[in-house]
Amino acid sequence: VAEVEQASVQLVDLATGDVTDMLSGMVACAPAKRTAWGTVIVGEEEDDGRAIEILDPLTTTGITYDREAGTTSDPSKAAVRTALGQLAYEGIVVLDDGTTYYADERRPEGGQPGGGLYKFVPATPWAGSEPLTDLEQSPLAAGSVWVARLGTRSADDVPNMDHGMGSETGAGAWMALETPADPTTFGLYEAGLATGMTGWYRPE
Repeated sequence: VAEVEQASVQLVDLATGDVTDMLSGMVACAPAKRTAWGTVIVGEEEDDGRAIEILDPLTTTGITYDREAGTTSDPSKAAVRTALGQLAYEGIVVLDDGTTYYADERRPEGGQPGGGLYKFVPATPWAGSEPLTDLEQSPLAAGSVWVARLGTRSADDVPNMDHGMGSETGAGAWMALETPADPTTFGLYEAGLATGMTGWYRPE
């Protein structure tokens, strides 16, 4: 008997109760948000989790996600959003222009800070009024990622130096992260640590 992979995202008809599998292959699929352009963005709550954007969610079915390859069986219907990076996704907020805020649901461990708060700024903001018909035109396809760093005191010509343990509240700044040469393995936690991000205990 062939093994059936457990569904990650399902469509439920509220009138009939019928359930349809939209997407399988994800691990710990947690946040799901509808966008202003008519797609749905879902994320994995795993340290190396990815976000996937689903086109036409009322009719898209039977898509498989290959975690090892970081691809889907039909990228025209469900695209892995590598530009948003990899982390344990939680608390996704998508603005109408595509600017997206999200948290890394990671605990502190071994003296390292917990997960940070991130902001994705699309290279091409969404300004349309009709539902998207091509995932390549989504504002989530390309852009830059920023991480929050609290503590804005400056001294000796060092800006925003007052950050670190004990500076989890108050004013702060968004710090730009450098996108790696291979965007399919964009670990936001490691990039955030290198930028001096502020970490919380599972910031959802």
